[in-house]
Amino acid sequence: MIVDLVAVASFSVVLPLIAGLILYKRLPVACKHIIYLLAIWLVAEILAYILRINSISNWWVYTILSLFQIVFLTDFFRKIIANRTVKPILSWLGWLGITILIMECSISKGPSSTITSFYEGIFYFGMGLYYFYESVFSEVKTDDYTFLVATVLLLFLGSTVFLCTWTFMKYDEKLFRLFGDIHAFLLIGCYFLFTLSLWRLQQ
Repeated sequence: MIVDLVAVASFSVVLPLIAGLILYKRLPVACKHIIYLLAIWLVAEILAYILRINSISNWWVYTILSLFQIVFLTDFFRKIIANRTVKPILSWLGWLGITILIMECSISKGPSSTITSFYEGIFYFGMGLYYFYESVFSEVKTDDYTFLVATVLLLFLGSTVFLCTWTFMKYDEKLFRLFGDIHAFLLIGCYFLFTLSLWRLQQ
């Protein structure tokens, strides 16, 4: 059951991708790169699934996906955050994430992105909190990305928590399956929220 549920959760990324393609011309510019990321994400999930059912390690797929996530999401936050002083800081933090990813792969002598995933979770959470702060206190009013930013925060925060506990859970099969199911259901929920977020942003 866990394999089927994980597959359903993984391929649920197709929901916001389809919504994004349908609404593409009516979405704000900042969202259009998110659509590209979702397309890459779906390809990565398909490839990871093929490798998984053939008992081949698929970590390198998610390592490459992490690279694209850093690039596209950093660009997204740079577009929606109004403070020009903060924009170059986001760029440097994005480059730091890429550097950490490359160093982690070099040190581990293979595909690995555990530390990078922790960094991503903290990075996106921080950017999201700053966006919320700016949307409340800034006099500059832009499109309301609150729902989409909240979805991104939930998505990566959930993944980070799962990775933090994975080392301990893998020694208890029942606990691992339970948390795997919970993570899969939360992932499906996040993709539904992602889809709704894009629908709300159409112009």
